Amino acid sequence: DDDFDDDEDEDDDYVERDRYGFSKFNQYLSRDEYLRFEAQYGPIVEQRKIKWRQLFVGAGGQWPPRSTKVKRYIRKGIPSEIRGPCWFHYSGGAHKYRENPSTYRKWVKVYLREGRQSDFADIIERDLHRTFPDNEHFQMRLQAQKSCVDSLRRILNVFTLYCPHVGYNQSLSYIVGLLLLFLSEEQAFWMLVTIVEDLMPSGYFNLSQEYSLIDQEVLLSLLESKMPSVHRHLCREEPSPLGGSSGGGGSEGGPDILPPVFLAMSHWFPLLFVDVLPVESVLRVWDCFF
Repeated sequence: DDDFDDDEDEDDDYVERDRYGFSKFNQYLSRDEYLRFEAQYGPIVEQRKIKWRQLFVGAGGQWPPRSTKVKRYIRKGIPSEIRGPCWFHYSGGAHKYRENPSTYRKWVKVYLREGRQSDFADIIERDLHRTFPDNEHFQMRLQAQKSCVDSLRRILNVFTLYCPHVGYNQSLSYIVGLLLLFLSEEQAFWMLVTIVEDLMPSGYFNLSQEYSLIDQEVLLSLLESKMPSVHRHLCREEPSPLGGSSGGGGSEGGPDILPPVFLAMSHWFPLLFVDVLPVESVLRVWDCFF
């Protein structure tokens, strides 16, 4: 009887996972929907692999220089096997890594000696448990799969010492978490530095969220000009529980009121769409971003 009980426990713990360690199915995506997506997207991915192999052959086995062709290939999707190295190369992270060969290890020693008492250490420790709790690489109860959590802790704490003017907020935990699924710990650190220092405006990850609000305005403006039907849907007026309208524009002579979608969008940009879009969609966005 005990043997049967053990088998039942194993069945309860079994979860079908994608190549990144996330559950394939969730409350928003049924098993049938995922399998249909997999069947349609799989052949496309294989075709992209062939194209990228040909691209490398044409470049003599090296990373091809930036060009219209490379840009087109990236926008059509980077094969998962080379996605991390591709991000690292074209973002400039690899350059920072080469220019600072021992810097990360030096700051890790500083963190282990002094940084555990920093203002952010307790906040970071709390957020470790909230970062991809359903991903098998971040489940702290599994001793063999603890490495991503340990790496995440070190990177975030070292970053607060290396970039004290930025400090820490929870969006950084998700960004680094996704990077760690594709890069080594030290590479992920330099990618984070590249994102904060080079790819995003200075001060973007401060608590004021000023730049995030600007990005939301820009997105809505682009939707209005490029996809007006989507813009109308997102900004449609809805009844307000206090009376009147909660839609954009307000009443004549009254103050403008931001559309309700702004509440949902407030965390999209600081997270770089991690934990907002499905993982495959986030990765395609990041392909273009880096």
